[in-house]
Amino acid sequence: MQPTCVPSVPTKINLVIAYEDVAAARCARRVHEFLMRELGEDFTFKLSLWKFNLLLTRSLREVAARDAADADMVIVSTNADGHLPASVLLWLEAGLPLRSN
Repeated sequence: MQPTCVPSVPTKINLVIAYEDVAAARCARRVHEFLMRELGEDFTFKLSLWKFNLLLTRSLREVAARDAADADMVIVSTNADGHLPASVLLWLEAGLPLRSN
């Protein structure tokens, strides 16, 4: 009896990237490309991008919080001195309680 070949179905990774500016977005994109290269064809990515200034608007921050809660991975990319803007902290704090696990 021969084994049946079952096609491999890629695993989907929900990835959220929040970025400060174009330079920070490029850096986060390099991380995303590295992950795609290293994980290979067994994984696909659903990518959500949020620029920091969008998180200033409460309604958008709530949508972004839901995205972060549903994400398998969140990347926060900044050029700052290590301090995140208040809107980004609010976004992260809003998303954590929404996680279902």
